Amino acid sequence: MTPEEQRRYWLDTMLKIADPVLLALSQNKLKKTMPVECGYGDRTSSAHHK
Repeated sequence: MTPEEQRRYWLDTMLKIADPVLLALSQNKLKKTMPVECGYGDRTSSAHHK
């Protein structure tokens, strides 16, 4: 993979992760759009509350 292809791959990957979060934040809908999923015990101290 060329350096340009690597850069494109990582940019595309980061955009897939960041775009939904940033869009929800910009619309003031982050908590509604991305609910907390707690599968490892009590995480209320580190998660938002509804």
